Amino acid sequence: MASALKESSLRVCGGGKQYCVICHNYRGKIIEGRVVRLHKLPTNKQLKRAWEQRLRLIRQDYNTVKNPRLCSEHFVGKRGPVFGDDVPSVFPNRTFPLSTINRDDEAPAAEVEIPEPEVDAAQPLDSFEEQQSCLQGELSLPAFSVSLHDYAGPVVTSTIFRPTHSTKKVGPDTTFVDASVQTEPFVCVGMPGNSAETQTDFCSQNYTPLRYEHVSQNEEVFRAYTGMPNTGTAVAVFEEVIKGESGVRKCSLRLLDQFLMTLMRLRLGLVITDLSFRFSIPKSTCSRIINKWVDILHSRLSSLIYWPTRGQVNATMPSDVKERFPMTRVIIDCTELFTETPRSLADQSLMYSHYKSHMTWKALVGVTPNGVVSFVSDLWAGSISDKQLVAKSGMLDLCEQGDAIMGDKGFLISDLTTPRGMQLIIPPKKNKAKQMSVVDLVLTRRIANVRIHVERHMERVKNYRILNSLTGTMKANVSKVWRICNSLTTLLPPLHPHEYVDEDDPTLQ
Repeated sequence: MASALKESSLRVCGGGKQYCVICHNYRGKIIEGRVVRLHKLPTNKQLKRAWEQRLRLIRQDYNTVKNPRLCSEHFVGKRGPVFGDDVPSVFPNRTFPLSTINRDDEAPAAEVEIPEPEVDAAQPLDSFEEQQSCLQGELSLPAFSVSLHDYAGPVVTSTIFRPTHSTKKVGPDTTFVDASVQTEPFVCVGMPGNSAETQTDFCSQNYTPLRYEHVSQNEEVFRAYTGMPNTGTAVAVFEEVIKGESGVRKCSLRLLDQFLMTLMRLRLGLVITDLSFRFSIPKSTCSRIINKWVDILHSRLSSLIYWPTRGQVNATMPSDVKERFPMTRVIIDCTELFTETPRSLADQSLMYSHYKSHMTWKALVGVTPNGVVSFVSDLWAGSISDKQLVAKSGMLDLCEQGDAIMGDKGFLISDLTTPRGMQLIIPPKKNKAKQMSVVDLVLTRRIANVRIHVERHMERVKNYRILNSLTGTMKANVSKVWRICNSLTTLLPPLHPHEYVDEDDPTLQ
């Protein structure tokens, strides 16, 4: 009576627990110092069928049970299914003599035969790990690993490990593949204490250091690695950059390869360790080269971001923009770039952006009505507002009286533009009490059609993946990197199809 009451109380307390399909045991219950575990039906079809036959004999309504679980107390040793005792055989009212199945009928002659471990019957193996240690000495490591997964099906020796190259021993930790058999040489990089068979898992290609010629032969690959439209543009930029430049320190890497490495750092966002491995140079040398080239590119390419005159803007303005917003001088927008959390609490309060809920850098970008970038600010801490950024960036000082500045509805800077005689073009605000009028709706759509060019430009800039992984160590050069990426986007095809412009027009002067 007391035991029944105790068992009943256990079931009530474990209302949220999962019980064994046969008995009242649940996962985590302790019986005579053993922790009860629940096991799903095996994935092996033959073994699963043997389990279900046993369970149907014990429980008549077994077919009505969904997702059955069987506890470890129903196996020999009461520790769950182990090798040799993987079929439940111990039940409350019945014990079966056989606790495993015979798989010899399914095993073809080509399979790997797993020998039975020689174990003293007086001292049975209590754990699966102990049985592994006995079997591993009989088989090779790949064969033993595959043999443990019965769901993989029959294990054929020829499919486990098939050497395709003739090798010869060079050193205690290195095996070289004969070049007469393999077109590309491979080197197996060994680890101390590993055998030659184990070293096959650490095999890597014996590479040649990356050079400009390797990526310049394919234009698509070159664009993906550098962000440049083609190799001709890259060579022209390189020749212009190094013209009269004596600050580049000479090393084992050619200047052209240094230029390629810097572009890969910007475009792909590769870490210094990766670049030093690709170009086969020390990490310190790689870091020093990139820092120097960042300074050079920032000073040489800054002229690509040009603030055009009023006449140049009018002459290159698309006809639809000229018809609706003829006084537009610049289209502005702000963007934010994620960065690491600084250690200083003061820096954290400055860098935290409530809009992004993250530590960010923030910048102001301006493009002309035909989609050419004309203004790029430095990177500021993410807590700065759009209005403060416009005021501190110096963009208003470049505009003239009568110019119109187009922006998003978040740029509430009319108090900054009106005293200077400038017009602010932003979408109208929606009144909460009533729907937006047809006039306001049309105006919003027309402004959005023009503003889309600044969004497309920022999408191009963010394709330089280094801007997605700005770290604290880049704090000194972060604004330079930002400006370089904006400058390089000006070398890409125009965002807006250019209309014919008469170069002799006096308004362009």
